[in-house]
Amino acid sequence: MSKNEITRIDFAIHPQGVVVNKYDRSWEYSPGGLVSHETKTDFDVEAAISWLQKHGWKVRRWPGGARAWLGEIKPIRTRGRIQKIRDELRERPRPELQGAGVALDLAYDL
Repeated sequence: MSKNEITRIDFAIHPQGVVVNKYDRSWEYSPGGLVSHETKTDFDVEAAISWLQKHGWKVRRWPGGARAWLGEIKPIRTRGRIQKIRDELRERPRPELQGAGVALDLAYDL
């Protein structure tokens, strides 16, 4: 895998479209690595995820989004950042994340 190869893709589903962020390998070593940021309308996120999985990518999903890794799934957040997000979710719960069947690991999800 070369440093500039895309190794992580994040999908965030919004009413305006799907935000797709692509990262090169440098995200693994320090914050950053964002190579591409696009909002796509008329985009079939399920087809994109299916294609990625068929080509060896590992995918985690949650209501309103997904993240894919080429190769091993690796945390995207530090312990401190996870605690901040946990506190934010307690203060401002997100309705789509409430309910049976929603289990998040904030090291990888959201």
